[in-house]
Amino acid sequence: MLLECVNELNESDILSEDLLYELFEIESAFDREQTLQQVQKRAEQLKVKTAFNKLYKAFNQDHKKELAIQDMPSYITQFNDRPPLRSGVWRADMNGIWTLSDKGRLYACSHPIYTKSILNNMETKTCKVELEFWVRNKWSSIKVDRKVIASRQSIIALASHGIRVTSENAGALVQYLSDIEALNEDNIGEQNSTSRLGWVGDGLFLPYEANVVFDNENNVGTLYNSIVRSGSYDKWLDCVKAERKNKRKELLIFLAASFASVLVEPLGVLPFIVDMWGGTGKGKTVTLMIATSIWANPNEGEYITDAKTTPTAMEIRLDVLNSLPLTIDDLAQIKNKVEDFSQLIYLLCSGSGKGRATKEAGLRQTYSWKNCILTTTEHSMTSETMQGGAINRVIELECENKDIYKRPTDVADIIRKNYGFAGFNFVQAIKDMPEKELTEIQKKYYDMLNQMAKDLGDEKEQKQIIPMSIILTADKLAERFIFQDGIRLDPEMCFKLLKSKNDISEGVRAYNFLMDTIGSNSYRFEEPSDSETPERFERWGRYLDDERVAIIGKYFDKIIADAGSQTRAFLSWAKTVDIIELDSTGKSKKIVSYGGQKLRSVVIKRNWNTEFEDIDEDLPFD
Repeated sequence: MLLECVNELNESDILSEDLLYELFEIESAFDREQTLQQVQKRAEQLKVKTAFNKLYKAFNQDHKKELAIQDMPSYITQFNDRPPLRSGVWRADMNGIWTLSDKGRLYACSHPIYTKSILNNMETKTCKVELEFWVRNKWSSIKVDRKVIASRQSIIALASHGIRVTSENAGALVQYLSDIEALNEDNIGEQNSTSRLGWVGDGLFLPYEANVVFDNENNVGTLYNSIVRSGSYDKWLDCVKAERKNKRKELLIFLAASFASVLVEPLGVLPFIVDMWGGTGKGKTVTLMIATSIWANPNEGEYITDAKTTPTAMEIRLDVLNSLPLTIDDLAQIKNKVEDFSQLIYLLCSGSGKGRATKEAGLRQTYSWKNCILTTTEHSMTSETMQGGAINRVIELECENKDIYKRPTDVADIIRKNYGFAGFNFVQAIKDMPEKELTEIQKKYYDMLNQMAKDLGDEKEQKQIIPMSIILTADKLAERFIFQDGIRLDPEMCFKLLKSKNDISEGVRAYNFLMDTIGSNSYRFEEPSDSETPERFERWGRYLDDERVAIIGKYFDKIIADAGSQTRAFLSWAKTVDIIELDSTGKSKKIVSYGGQKLRSVVIKRNWNTEFEDIDEDLPFD
């Protein structure tokens, strides 16, 4: 013991931590102060009194903190039927949460609130907390980013969810929730969570997994809550099977495409669009409702996407749906909002959104999805001016003249009240299948469609064949696991829905558009008669003979742009298929005389037969 012989202490002893501990272990305040003065006298003799006093003061402050912690009360929450949690200095019961401060009672919240669980997001690797609180005589819960409850500025946002937090009690509430979490690491459980639906890794499928929590209800609550099982599965099944007996391709393909959405990721392919188009009153909306009811509530304002949404909002929705189908009624309303509809098609079928920066100059997580998009339109989604690559990604289905349903109102009434069962059962069946079987079935249909193309001499695009092979796969599995009625899609009928390479070739489509434009403006290419003034019409070019036409450069460029193509790409393709004349230097535009005026023009064949041309898909339009 150092303090037994104070007068024999050396400099090292005086400034040691052991000596300070011995001083503070003296229980009598009088004896401690008396010994302290002896030590200070010895320190003065050794000329280290100032250093000793500084160490003593610092040690004294730390010692007081230790005593305060040891003496700190350790209250337990008393929230009726909720599990008790250690709350430290906070008294927490059904009347609210408070502690004593030097200014009296300090309230953290006027009602019960606590951290129920910690959620670790599997995609973002970030952490959220689930808060449970008692307001208006009922328990509610909310999942928020952990950073929301980490500062008095951000925690005020919880007020919009009914939690009574203001700028006055925000700081205390932050401290209380921090203490609750720190004091109850053994009581507050952790769970894996996700902000997406469908396949989320290791064979897990949301929202059908009990051990994975969906943590994004705050942003897409209506969508998430619509994906439930409601009503009677038997009533839904009887209704749909009765309609399947009519063997209308519109219903059979939309059913199969909806099921196919959850096969896109397991089969490792890109998203695709199935569009049904035709006049009003044919039953398109009811068919979309039936396809939606496989997974969710088909009523208005629930699962089906509002056609007035923006492309950015659609990206967010697609990211959440992930594997589940995006269903849109009347896509034309969105089409009319965007400048380049081809780019929207590319976006939907790319499987990923645009990269965006954060306020801190970082990059936000890119949205992604692997599913099928089901849409309805009154007119064909594709057009002569749409880029070939975009057309490639759309399987179009034209409604027959005859109505799809005899009693559409009765069908819709049943579907509105009974939904969500078939998707659950289908996913469970897929999960139980041997791993290779799904791939083998899809490959069988893929090979079948390619063989049809070879036998018929009607070459189809692979980006059309692959989605159709998945639709046929889903149709086969849905009949096996869900309907068991022996009704299946006819592969030959499905093959006819696929576009041929010439239909999709951007070069062929631009050429046809060019010839149609010239034909409808033929007077701009004819030589003026003697009775006409040459300046009467704006001249675009001239017919050279029955086989060739010359188009003045600037008008050619405009027509090709109106066709949705690019001059440079089109001319490259045109040279490859040998339908334009080159000048002496090999350039695509040559000098042509117009009544004495010489202008650089494109000279192109007028009657080139596009129907049987073998178009190389590696040309610049792919």
